[in-house]
Amino acid sequence: MRTDLPAPESSRWAELMADAFSAYFLTHARGEAMNWKRVQAFGQMFYQLGDCGFTAAGHHGTPNQRMRSALWAYGLADAARPQASSCQRWVSTASSPRSARS
Repeated sequence: MRTDLPAPESSRWAELMADAFSAYFLTHARGEAMNWKRVQAFGQMFYQLGDCGFTAAGHHGTPNQRMRSALWAYGLADAARPQASSCQRWVSTASSPRSARS
């Protein structure tokens, strides 16, 4: 949580960040590598959990804010495709000349 923000903004910031991290992980090849349709279902869930209690200490963000946070992270992870899988990365590192020196 951000201690430099008042309660509603701090809570909203944390919730929107959590939504973004979730969508990024679900989309990224080294995460769940889900397609848009599956990530969108999670985005819809985030949307439904949104609230309009702007002054409440536990404000989670509006439905639109929560959906946009997830969409932003999906776009960020999707733009990084194709990402090498951890297995591909290990094979390329293991066969590099640098690894033979150690």
